[in-house]
Amino acid sequence: LCLLTTSFSNAQIVSATATSLNLANAAIYVDTADFVLVKKSATLLQHDIEMVTGKKPEIVNSLVPAVKNYIIIGTGGHSKLVDALAASGTISLSSISNKWEAYLLQTINSSNAPKLLSKGISALVISGSDRRGTAYGVFELSKQIGVSPWYWWADVPVKKQSSIYINTSLKISDAPKV
Repeated sequence: LCLLTTSFSNAQIVSATATSLNLANAAIYVDTADFVLVKKSATLLQHDIEMVTGKKPEIVNSLVPAVKNYIIIGTGGHSKLVDALAASGTISLSSISNKWEAYLLQTINSSNAPKLLSKGISALVISGSDRRGTAYGVFELSKQIGVSPWYWWADVPVKKQSSIYINTSLKISDAPKV
């Protein structure tokens, strides 16, 4: 019998105050060229947000100016948008580069990425050093919005909320600790 435990960041992702980044009104962006695991993680996050808020976010492969809030999910080197955000200096992948299964969660907006985001757009970027790192970042967000990884197997209830606000000064990087 092998027991593997992992712990993640204790950083506060979800905010109690109403800010401009409400995940209940966000679309989930994922690049079509990214890993299958990353696309599956986006689908699982879509389901988790729906369980919490009752609203099912759309999964998109391009940014649409009509949408004002995004969750951008991507692996460095496999997501054109994440790579463009890193190249422009909007996000820095240096804290997760050359690490195994590490992830970065960072909020951005059109004022700090004017060439990449249309005016008024805010986003939570979840990027990983590899496909599992990206997935771990997504699952950390799910945990913080109140979805236990045990909800299906152990019937752990999900606390319902009409809105999920994200800390707008968020910038954390972490990796599982075994």
